[in-house]
Amino acid sequence: MDAGSQGFLASLAGEQPLQPASSMRRVTSWTLARGLAAGVGALVAPLACSSAGSADGSAGGGSGSDDGATAVEAASTNPCPVTITIPSKSEAVGASIQLSVTQSCAGWTNAMRAYIDEVDCGSSVYAHPVSGCDTTGGAQNFATSTWVGVSPGQHTLVVNNWNAEGVVSESEPVTFTYTPTTVSPDAGASTDPVLVGAGDIAMWGGGAAATGNELQILVDHNPGAMVFTLGDDAYGSDNCDQGGSPADYATNYTPTKWSSLIGRTLPMPGNHEYDNCDLSNTVGPCMPSEKCGTLDGSSWVMNGYWPYFNGHAAVTPGGGTAASLHYSYDFTTTGGKKWHYVSLDSGMCFYTDNCSKGSSEYSWLNGDLAAHTKTSHGGAYAGIIVGTHIDRWDSAGCPGGNGHVSDMFDLAYTYEIDLWIDGHVHGYERFGQLGQGCKSGATASGCPSFCGPVADSKGPVVINLGSGGADDWSGLNKHPLPGSIARIPSTYAVGRIRMHDASWDFTLYDTNDNVIDGMVTYDVH
Repeated sequence: MDAGSQGFLASLAGEQPLQPASSMRRVTSWTLARGLAAGVGALVAPLACSSAGSADGSAGGGSGSDDGATAVEAASTNPCPVTITIPSKSEAVGASIQLSVTQSCAGWTNAMRAYIDEVDCGSSVYAHPVSGCDTTGGAQNFATSTWVGVSPGQHTLVVNNWNAEGVVSESEPVTFTYTPTTVSPDAGASTDPVLVGAGDIAMWGGGAAATGNELQILVDHNPGAMVFTLGDDAYGSDNCDQGGSPADYATNYTPTKWSSLIGRTLPMPGNHEYDNCDLSNTVGPCMPSEKCGTLDGSSWVMNGYWPYFNGHAAVTPGGGTAASLHYSYDFTTTGGKKWHYVSLDSGMCFYTDNCSKGSSEYSWLNGDLAAHTKTSHGGAYAGIIVGTHIDRWDSAGCPGGNGHVSDMFDLAYTYEIDLWIDGHVHGYERFGQLGQGCKSGATASGCPSFCGPVADSKGPVVINLGSGGADDWSGLNKHPLPGSIARIPSTYAVGRIRMHDASWDFTLYDTNDNVIDGMVTYDVH
């Protein structure tokens, strides 16, 4: 085994990374603090990498001092540059830092890994290490997890990059200073429209009270924010009451801040709003074998979800029938640009196929998107977000997603939507931009060959936000799918979406008001 391979295995074991001395010099210094003014913009440092290292056992630290790190001899004379990007506006909340790393060198696609102060980003030194701090198997870029636990003061960030032969190329270090303050995370931020929320919310004994409190904090920091739900808003307690009944809302949802914010809420039904029943009462737990009588999903959702939100929420939540609980809503930025939010009703699609081509909901979505096209299609809208309960892709199982909404996802792609956000899987997962259809023969860790997601820069970012308070499946790391960037099971959390003239950003907050993913910023299509 050569020195580069040994170093990579050592890094996975939590040992210090390889530190070629010739590349260890200060490049720049940035100050990351809460609530920096909005005009800073993206900070991008193209970092030349050196694959040549000395064998004398010396290596410079972030400030050029000798720290005794191990050097490595490298055979390559063709170093691979790495670009490290700090998020737009240099936003850091608490001790939370998020960045992305890219490279495009042929042959240098075996593995990359990031380090702060020479410590592997996946180490337990950091209080919340989650997936996304490295890449293997041919990927050419990654976005790090958020690190929580970075101490005040100066730190050094380095990325190591391995080729297939185990030769290491190391980025020149980026130094930054973290200075905690008591300023609100949104001080100085723009007043562009904001959405805050999650899906899979109010379950007896769950975390809805805690996520509701965090929701209130976000609304306080973003006074004009609208609240969104992504379905399964109120759960039941037995086979004959799977959720969504008047009693379920009164017992589980009403006592939380979610309910007190109902006047600014854009609600959505999930399969549990239908009592987990098919509309025709032919499948699911409402079958006669469950001895639940003649319950059906249609009457259930119209007796529970509909009267709870209709006349109380910020919108009329659909067309007033069990198969038409979809709608859309417009936002306008401070610069006068329009955004469009679509709330789909996929809850009725869980047991029977009511969302494919030819269905009433598919036809409605096609008409709605055709009437609200983006500027790239000659329309008036800068960006489009589509929300749904049933998720398109997830890493919780094999094959890792739901075909129930695949046709509507593919349709939304043709209109160049920017974000597809969903729930259903209890946890948080953020994908990159995904395309239509699926890749036959794709593989995921622990799964046999199957049809998996396709990376596509023209497609929407996909975020699963089923972290609103329901029980945890703890399965999001079982079968990581291609394109999955960050996965956080076992954590209740609320997402914040901010819409701008030509971009949008997303931040995930836990119930202690810590940022645990983001802020990540994307340009609109």
